[in-house]
Formats: sequence, structure tokens, C-alpha cells
Amino acid sequence: MIIVCSGSDTYRAREKARELVDAFRKKHDPRGLSTESAEGITDLKSLLPRLGTTSMFTKKKMVRADGCLKKLKLAEVKILVSSLKNDAEDTILLSLEEKVDPKITEELKKGSFFHYPFETLNGDKFARWLMERAASFNLSREVILSIAAYTDGDPWYAINEMAKHAVMEQGVGQKVGVEEGEFQIVDAFLAGGKSRTKIYNHENYGIFGLIYKQLITHIKVNSGQTAGVAPFLVRKMRQIKCPNARQVYKKILLAMVLSRSGLAKENELDSTM
Repeated sequence: MIIVCSGSDTYRAREKARELVDAFRKKHDPRGLSTESAEGITDLKSLLPRLGTTSMFTKKKMVRADGCLKKLKLAEVKILVSSLKNDAEDTILLSLEEKVDPKITEELKKGSFFHYPFETLNGDKFARWLMERAASFNLSREVILSIAAYTDGDPWYAINEMAKHAVMEQGVGQKVGVEEGEFQIVDAFLAGGKSRTKIYNHENYGIFGLIYKQLITHIKVNSGQTAGVAPFLVRKMRQIKCPNARQVYKKILLAMVLSRSGLAKENELDSTM
């Protein structure tokens, strides 16, 4: 059996792969003797022997070889599928892939094959997904929706923000939210207001990430691409006038790199922006 987790949403794809490994071990391999990692092995000659050996303690085996399909030629995929046909239920090859060539997918379907695709979530879908994850962080609905708005489509960023807010709440013993000041600074910046000093004074220049996200949303909305964007954000971005948003976007990207790498100080960032 071959199982592939893929898609542009690498967080959810990786999360599903981990769940599959955990489920296999819980059901078939509690001692971890038949669950193997073949990370870095992307050639068929090295991969096949890993699939052909089983443990004396269980007849089932799972081998995780992330990225292996990306390196295999179509003819090699045919050999891989054929080699697993007679052992489809007992030997599982699990791979995390960025994307899978359609020709490869068609060949994999000739054997025992399961595909879990994870495309990027945006707007309401992304917010709902975060709400489902909120229980483990014990955050309010208001905080989760705020985080969903400025991390839209980026689950790695969102989960990190949720964890940060959860730690802050535990530390101070009270509910905290996303500071309104951050959004006010960003809105003023997009509208051409003089808020750059506030940006530089923000801890670790972290507000650059929020400006970056808001600029992307602004460009999308004002280009007529409102699908997946929360209605309140559509209204907000249409009200903010930033005719040179694409140029500002490029400058923000450069400023983010310079600030996070320590290659520029405040006056140099001011020149860049």
C-alpha cells in the first residue's frame, strides 16, 4: 500500500502523515519495531529492500520515505507499485510530497493507493480550521478570529501565534488579544500615514509580518479577487487607499529580510521603505 500526503498546505499534510504513523504504531506496532524512517532515501534500489523486510514480531510494516516519489521516474514507479501488489495490506509506504505528478498518480492508482491532498485554506475555511484547533490552546473566539484574519492561509504562522497568546494568558492570568495598536499602525502605514517610527520600535520588528499579510490582502481585494477573504476585510481594504501597494509590497519584503538578518538599522530601514 502506498499513502501520500501532499499539497500547498504543508502544515496539515505533515500533521496527517504524523497521525497515520501514530495510528499504525498504536494498532500494529506499539513497540516501534516495524515502523521505519527512510528519510533521504529517494532511489528505488535502496528503497525496495526496506519494503521487503518485516519484523519477526509483526507481519505489518510501515516505511516513511518523504519525497521519494519526486525523485522516481515513471518506469521506477511502475516497479514500485508492482512490488507492493502482493503485499498491499501488510507493507505500507508513506510519503510526504510537495506535489505529485498526475502521470505518477495515475500509475499509483493501479495498485493500493491512498492520497490525502491538502490545499491552502483561506478566509472562512481557514478560520473554521483554527477554531477546531482552539480547544487545546484555551483561547477565546475573539482572539482566534483575530489571529485568523492576519495569518490567513498560513497555518504555521497561525499555530505559532496561538501558542504565543496561550503562554501570555497563562503568564499574566488574564485574557489577552491581538493588540489593536498593531492594526492601527499597519492601517496608517498602508494609507500613507507617518507610522514608520512605531514600526521600528515594535519588538523584533515583528509587525512587518502583519504588514506583509495585510498588503497581500489589499492587493487581492483591490484586484477583484475577494474569494476566501472575510467580508469585513474586503470592506476595510477597499476603504484604505494605497495606489502603490505592489511597490510597497516589494519594499516590505526587502525590509523584512534586512531587519530579521540584522543587516540594517533603523535609519537604513527608513531609507529602504
